[in-house]
Amino acid sequence: LDMENDALSCSREFGAFMDLCLATHYSYVYAQAMLVLLLRDPAAGTRSGFYRRLLEELEISAVRKGLGKVALRTSYMYHIMALNSNTKHHAKAAQVQAALQPMLVTGSTNPVDITKLHKVYSGDDPPLAEYIQHSEFLELVLNDLFNPSKSIPVQHKFKYVYLLAHACGTSSVRSASPEAGHMGPTDAHLHFSLSDECVTEDTSEVVGTQRAIEGVMELTQSLQEEQEVCVKAFKPYLRYAVVSMGVIKWVDRRMHQLQGLLDITSTMEGTMPSLL
Repeated sequence: LDMENDALSCSREFGAFMDLCLATHYSYVYAQAMLVLLLRDPAAGTRSGFYRRLLEELEISAVRKGLGKVALRTSYMYHIMALNSNTKHHAKAAQVQAALQPMLVTGSTNPVDITKLHKVYSGDDPPLAEYIQHSEFLELVLNDLFNPSKSIPVQHKFKYVYLLAHACGTSSVRSASPEAGHMGPTDAHLHFSLSDECVTEDTSEVVGTQRAIEGVMELTQSLQEEQEVCVKAFKPYLRYAVVSMGVIKWVDRRMHQLQGLLDITSTMEGTMPSLL
């Protein structure tokens, strides 16, 4: 795979790459291990995001091919290994893994595990945000928050919002570092030193992301009874990509709801003459 190629070429190579990696269970595990080694290499630089995405896409393809729970457990184990070298966050990383993995395996969130994650990330000295930047987890949270027919208990909804904002509002930069241990927070930047690299997290966008998510959710609630959706009303919140994705999901589901109501109404109107 050549990241410099155009999207179409990369797409063709991507399919061949997945076929090769998923030829057997052994090739799948080997491919995951090799991608983790590449991801942990300090020289990866900006390519680390590409390797992470490949890991996640490989997991998704494995599930579709029938590897199921084994694939999810294996890939997330590697996901944790890739991020958690010799840091002081071993214990917290284990807590995150214990809460996140069941949701990835079942394909649905639950208030109990969401509460565990919220407790870890809202406390002092939270672990790396990259632990919860797993695309499948973010997709599950988005699907719950922006589903008109989904009801999340009020006492837990803010936890979903906080985790989504923290994951999507935090960016990280990795650089080689001979030092080990944890370096304290500086302004909106948190510094973590792994065995051979330093991770700097920029959390300056977290608050803005959280406010945007909360604002658009209030708007979707107010539009719940409307028969027409005014897309322009969402414009002030669309600066954040995660909010834009949430709005797209909500509008799509809302349109399906309204179409369902129209179909029911049409069916009832069609049967009225025969009843009379």
